[in-house]
Amino acid sequence: MMGKEYQARTMTMADIKASIPSRPVIGHAIGTSDGSGLGWIQPGDPRSELVLALIKEEKGNSLLFHGIPDHDDLMACPDATQAASISPLAQLQAGNYHIPTFLIIGDQDEIVPFNSAVRFADALQESGVKSGFLPVLGARHVHDVGVTPGTKAWELGVGPGYEFLIQQLEAC
Repeated sequence: MMGKEYQARTMTMADIKASIPSRPVIGHAIGTSDGSGLGWIQPGDPRSELVLALIKEEKGNSLLFHGIPDHDDLMACPDATQAASISPLAQLQAGNYHIPTFLIIGDQDEIVPFNSAVRFADALQESGVKSGFLPVLGARHVHDVGVTPGTKAWELGVGPGYEFLIQQLEAC
């Protein structure tokens, strides 16, 4: 889990909303030390503060459906229909999901529950959707940040996903 210093946000939702840049961020500061071991959470960074609200405060669904509110107390939970509309598992079970999918997940992922990925991988196979599943032992959510092609870490935790993608593109 994340270090103690990141157990609570330091910014309000209004501060986060006002501080997030309008230009997309396309990278992380690889190699920085943030106390979480993730390398990209920085105190006072609005993106980091938003991630903390998503994960530690379990407000991800509300933020996903309703956006960032002006105040912390305006976080509304989505209803079951809204949640099912974006759930790959619910869509697969409803017969609406046919996308070839390769899952790569660390068994120590602090954002996506590992057992959820296992359930989804099993359901993909049972439904006949082209799929693959690569559990990465000891890895967390962003285990691939800083991993480069040709390394053992790439071969064990990233490369098979790219191979699957290339196979799907070649089949088109």
